[in-house]
Amino acid sequence: MVKALSTSSGSGERLSIEDIRQTVERAKAGGLIIDPSAPRKIAKIGAPVAATGKLNSLWVEITPAMAKDWLENNFRNRPISEDTVAAYARDMIAGQWVATHQGVAFNDKDELIDGQHRLHAIVRCDKTIRMMVTFGLPSVIEGKQMTTMDCVDRGRTRSSAIS
Repeated sequence: MVKALSTSSGSGERLSIEDIRQTVERAKAGGLIIDPSAPRKIAKIGAPVAATGKLNSLWVEITPAMAKDWLENNFRNRPISEDTVAAYARDMIAGQWVATHQGVAFNDKDELIDGQHRLHAIVRCDKTIRMMVTFGLPSVIEGKQMTTMDCVDRGRTRSSAIS
């Protein structure tokens, strides 16, 4: 027995299960329906960051002494949120800290432009933590009246920095 469904047009035309199955397969083949359990690939294109000369990103085991030293080049960041530092330190102590693409960043003047809370947490918990660190981001963006720092963590308002 062939089951049928009525079309939404109200014309009385009926679609068989096979018609529906074929329509779904065509939609899948055309990318209109994606199977969430199927592995997906993304395009991985571009040049390595080392090709730019100054810019360098790498995994670093950041010791408390390194973190303390790096924080001495922290001139223009927002005020410290003690709650954020405490939460990060708690995660680090508990072994819940996970290394991600977000870590620590310095500009081409070796000024800390991202990661002050993470570094303070490393000092507080007195543990070595692995993080992605980027060195050499431009301190001045050519043709713009802004710095790289102006573009970092825009979800939370930065206070005016004194140059």
